[in-house]
Amino acid sequence: MRLVHVSLLLLALACDGLHPSLGHILVVAQPLTTAGQITRVTVTVTPANVTQDLTVDPQDPNKFTGNITVPVGTYTVRADAFAGSTKVGTGTAAVTVQKGAQMQALITILDTTGPIPMPDHSPVVTSLVAPASAQVGDQLGVSATAMDADADAMSFSWTASPAGCGSFASPSSSSTAFTASSIGTCTVSFTVTANGKSDVRSAPIEISAPKGSINVTVTYVPQPLVASIGFFTGSTLVAAVTRGAADATIRAPFHKGTAYTVVLAFDPWPTGTLLLSDSCAGTIVQPVFVSNAVSATATWTPTVDNGACIVTATLSRETLIDSFFVVVLPVP
Repeated sequence: MRLVHVSLLLLALACDGLHPSLGHILVVAQPLTTAGQITRVTVTVTPANVTQDLTVDPQDPNKFTGNITVPVGTYTVRADAFAGSTKVGTGTAAVTVQKGAQMQALITILDTTGPIPMPDHSPVVTSLVAPASAQVGDQLGVSATAMDADADAMSFSWTASPAGCGSFASPSSSSTAFTASSIGTCTVSFTVTANGKSDVRSAPIEISAPKGSINVTVTYVPQPLVASIGFFTGSTLVAAVTRGAADATIRAPFHKGTAYTVVLAFDPWPTGTLLLSDSCAGTIVQPVFVSNAVSATATWTPTVDNGACIVTATLSRETLIDSFFVVVLPVP
């Protein structure tokens, strides 16, 4: 309880007719709080070196009064207010005591106990930033801010519930990394503590199973098709057979030792291999496959002059193979 806020001392000076060299100081102390809070008011007059306790005014229990007799002269009057043995306020006034004069002085006593201490303020978590969702194994940042109005030292703590749903790289820092550990709702909580008081804020993180993605690219590879085989000497067509022909036996004469240009037609594709072969041990210069080309040329020289010879063109694409053969009849 506060004992004294401000007190007033009213001093009245009066002439003593029997002692013309003496005067009286009437001291009235009126605290602004109740008199019951003050146990004693003591007045000291210097340089007279007179000290006297005042008494409670019978007319007003909130006042302290007293008469002090001193010789005529100038004095400093100090009033001290006490609560028990503790001095709670002091005030002074200069007083000049004159013969035949009645003087007054007003003393203000200021409370010296200081203001009433304010209660402590608990710290406050002012923000919490956490991801709304995560996958098991993700490491994500979480952060929080806090304040303490009394500027008390603050300590921090991160926790996750239920136990084992996640962990923190630095659980006593305001910002740290959270590692998601188990599927489900994981509640992360940030606690700030200062001077024995705490505040906490929480946020849920929905943790799901770890997922990846598949970038699917499908390439359709059509069945290769050798569309036709043609035989030329120079620029002259000897014979040609298409894939849709009714008969793939060529009855045009092919002469032993003559080099024939074989033109193969096929469907275009970026990759593939071509092969020309025969059943009669002819001499063959193989065709060269060119990406997305629709034809290629080879050279075939028959080495026999009788009987039937099978000339085969083979086109391979990935694991797909197409073969188209014709029957020729070499002659001498």
